[in-house]
Amino acid sequence: MKKQHLSILVILIAGLAIAYSIIKSAPKPQKKIEKEIEPLVEVTDFKPATEPPYWRGGATVNANDYVQLVAQVTGQLEWVNPDIKPGMFVEKGTLLAQIEDADYQLQLQQKQAASIQAQANLDIELGQVENARSDYRLSGIELNPVAKSLALREPQLSSAKAALKMAKADLAKAKLNLQRTQIKMPFDGHVLQQMAFTGSYLNNTNAVFTIIDSSFFWVEVSVPNHFLSILDISASAQVRSLTSDASRQARILSISPSVDANDRQARVLLEIPKPLDTSNGQPLIRYNDYIEVTLYGKQQANLFRLASDKVDTAVVWAVDKNNQLKSIPFSLVFKGREYSWVKFDGEQINSYRQLISELSDKQDGLKVRVQSVDGAQ
Repeated sequence: MKKQHLSILVILIAGLAIAYSIIKSAPKPQKKIEKEIEPLVEVTDFKPATEPPYWRGGATVNANDYVQLVAQVTGQLEWVNPDIKPGMFVEKGTLLAQIEDADYQLQLQQKQAASIQAQANLDIELGQVENARSDYRLSGIELNPVAKSLALREPQLSSAKAALKMAKADLAKAKLNLQRTQIKMPFDGHVLQQMAFTGSYLNNTNAVFTIIDSSFFWVEVSVPNHFLSILDISASAQVRSLTSDASRQARILSISPSVDANDRQARVLLEIPKPLDTSNGQPLIRYNDYIEVTLYGKQQANLFRLASDKVDTAVVWAVDKNNQLKSIPFSLVFKGREYSWVKFDGEQINSYRQLISELSDKQDGLKVRVQSVDGAQ
């Protein structure tokens, strides 16, 4: 029995010895060294700006002269020009409508007769005054100024002259009223709407036509206040209808001294000459159209244009010749919706390329692998 126990013990000891030997002789695990992976980034060259800073905004086209033609005398509308239709261009002086003028013809004749009578009364009074002066000289009597004035019929003469002036004024008024029975186009422009028709009774509150001066239109665009400091008021603006890719020029007229009540931006007034003329391939700009307006800043040297989403901070990130990240400070000239114009001070910017890719962790000196925006490694 004792021999059996001894054999088991020997076997256990031998097994433990073998297991210990196996464990001691097994290779020890080596510590894994992780290789740092350089991020792959896209870059592009820094390119000088080829045009000055600009601001783009939208605005509604207005007419300088938007007029409702109102009758200046009362009467029945007896004729409307059948050749004039809403939307048509009409030259200045064209007869648009005629108010019945019989009453005004009679008034004119009455005033003409009254003027002739007043002139005759004055002529008679002048003859009487001349007789009074002759009689006064022959009398040899020296009267006081008041008596002398009466003797020479000076009050009667003044009254006759005043009556003639009044008669002439009444005659001029009668002629003017007769002329006003004709409703004419006051300037070259377009008829937008006809609001009275043959048989309508008109007074000075009744509009007959709505017209606009289409030789030029105005547009007022809201502009950020910080753009005004670089706005070039001598440069032509570009305007474009949203239905066309082509643009045409507009002239800056003024900068309003007030800001918009809603967005607190400055307001710039532009003039679009001959907005309906398309003879030179220019796009048509219509009244009340909503258009895109581009205003330009002053030309400046050493400007670079960058995407605005890349200039949210005071630096722009770049990659140097050693493929390492570099933060480059800049001076912001103007930041628009799409692009920003900046100046780099004290840096040889041509030796860097702008970082396009988004990195979660940017730091100076970080090693990267570079891929240009055209895909070349």
